Amino acid sequence: MEKKTERRSWRRKLLYALVIVTIVALVFFFISRENLSQMVQTLQGTDYRLFLLALGVYFFGMVLWALRFKTALLACHQKVTMKSGFLVVLGSVFINNITPFTYSGGDPFARSFLLKKVCNTPYLCCFASLLSEFLIDFPIFLSLFVWGFFLKEIQLISILLIIAWAAGLSIFVLVTHHMFHRNEAPRKITGFIWRIGRIFKKSLTENQVEGHLRTFIMLVGGILKHRRYFAMMVFVALAFWTLVISRFLLIFGAFGYQAPIPMLMLTLTLSSVVGLIPILPAGLGTVDFTYVSIFTLFGVPLPLALSVVLLERLISLVIGTLVGGFALSYLGIKSWTKFSSS
Repeated sequence: MEKKTERRSWRRKLLYALVIVTIVALVFFFISRENLSQMVQTLQGTDYRLFLLALGVYFFGMVLWALRFKTALLACHQKVTMKSGFLVVLGSVFINNITPFTYSGGDPFARSFLLKKVCNTPYLCCFASLLSEFLIDFPIFLSLFVWGFFLKEIQLISILLIIAWAAGLSIFVLVTHHMFHRNEAPRKITGFIWRIGRIFKKSLTENQVEGHLRTFIMLVGGILKHRRYFAMMVFVALAFWTLVISRFLLIFGAFGYQAPIPMLMLTLTLSSVVGLIPILPAGLGTVDFTYVSIFTLFGVPLPLALSVVLLERLISLVIGTLVGGFALSYLGIKSWTKFSSS
């Protein structure tokens, strides 16, 4: 049994090593195709005012992110200050950037854990707020991908994508309405969660699991039913995605290049999907390769594409991680002080 476990672990390590070597080889391949001095010259011609503006847009996006989180929590009757929400979002960015779970679970668990520690917000309310964010984000995300593809070149496949998009959104709305607006907790989901709990040796009965699930679905349904908060969350989500596109436009503008909107729509959506693969922290290599591939596919010169990715990662990865680390340290000190005083 131990030998089989060791073999599996070695296979996993070998697979990760092969993936990393492949990514590094592809990066060197791209760089070797062009004169490295061209990339240096491109970076030297950067308009740093536009770069600083892009940096400001990034952090303003974090403010909107915190505002949406705060709004969803208010719908759950949980009051969180804007300052605490903003620091929690920054702290979760730090955790996302140092773990492989960039887009696939790092943020929900990080934000819920931090908010529980800082504001003593129940986990059910945190996860209900996060799920409501996802339910609002998903149609926007899907629309960006489909319309980005459609606006690039109108062909038969684009028309089929539009039809699939409309059908997919309709099914998504109907399923969401059935699940959350009717406050139903399906027995199949209850049984599935209960079996997972048994694997992790959680002493919960199936009735207790169903009770928690019913409460969770009622909380999500309450957020989606609250018209004022729901409308505000939709508006903030649209503003957030607009800011993300604007950040890339500013980075391209810093090099004197006008980036096409369809290219940025496809870049943001496809890179997010690729980022779901937990290989390296912050999606290093995979997300960058996606950026460069889509940019060059749209005719962006390779030195410019690499320079844009470099500045984008400087903002979202390097600076975002540093600021997030400070925010996480502050939250840790604040929680420790509160614990000591009590």
